[in-house]
Amino acid sequence: MRDQVSDLVMRGRALTPQDRERLVDELLESLNEPAAAELNAAWETEIERRLAEHDRDVQAIDAAEVFANRAGVSNGAEVRSPISHQAPAARDPRAPVAFLLAELNAISAHLLRLTPL
Repeated sequence: MRDQVSDLVMRGRALTPQDRERLVDELLESLNEPAAAELNAAWETEIERRLAEHDRDVQAIDAAEVFANRAGVSNGAEVRSPISHQAPAARDPRAPVAFLLAELNAISAHLLRLTPL
């Protein structure tokens, strides 16, 4: 007599690759449910704390000012966001993809400069 797990494995192998992937994802997710619930609760608490702190006594700072201060730019200089804000050329169908890739590269490079080592 075969055990239940062996039977499930055999039946799982008969599934399509997509269905096997879905099954594995759902089984792994079920193993992480208790930890995920605890983590979500902790994040909810932290989000509420940060919002309350912001509402109470934190003054919001414009992102351009933050980027300027991190880059060491003086307050008198023109501040540019790491995003170029230039629209892609309308004629080239590849332009939007190239534009987005360039923007992502600019943001990534900027974030790498901001990350303390």
